[in-house]
Amino acid sequence: MKIVFPEAPILMEHGGRAWWNINLQELMMRAMQGQLLEIISETPHGLEDARNALMDTLNQLKSQHNLPWSKFVLGGFSQGAILSTDVCLHITEEPIAALVIFSGSVVTVDRWRELVKQRKPGTKVLQSHGKQDMVLPYILSTHLRQILQSHFEIDFIEFEGQHSIPNKAITKLVSLIKSIQ
Repeated sequence: MKIVFPEAPILMEHGGRAWWNINLQELMMRAMQGQLLEIISETPHGLEDARNALMDTLNQLKSQHNLPWSKFVLGGFSQGAILSTDVCLHITEEPIAALVIFSGSVVTVDRWRELVKQRKPGTKVLQSHGKQDMVLPYILSTHLRQILQSHFEIDFIEFEGQHSIPNKAITKLVSLIKSIQ
């Protein structure tokens, strides 16, 4: 087994990393103002470049290690979860083994709905989200789950926390990875 954690290229002010520039204060303000439908309809500026960069890395790994997509588990936290979901939906040759979405959200909702319809079944999804998440509100994760559940087997973990990953989700991730070997 080979495990790879690509590092997002942008260093944020608070010390975190990002795949594309994001104004967290503006996002949180828009969410509080009830603009959720607008937020999920938009394609974040930089998502396509991030997808292309991650796809390049994945294709290199796939080629170097002679692995089928069915041996790949993609996942991330927050923006990384959004990017992993987007990449998963753009891999059309065969399903990946699993998608892990920790505190993620739906974006570019109409495009993702179309991509989900084109997917072959077989990808397992582990999704977790805190009910008190102020960065990406919980309701966004339920929209994502509704979109994915038509073509994916989803294990959804909700928890009484904020923008984080609970121990229960890590435990389930370990079991998921062991089931794929």
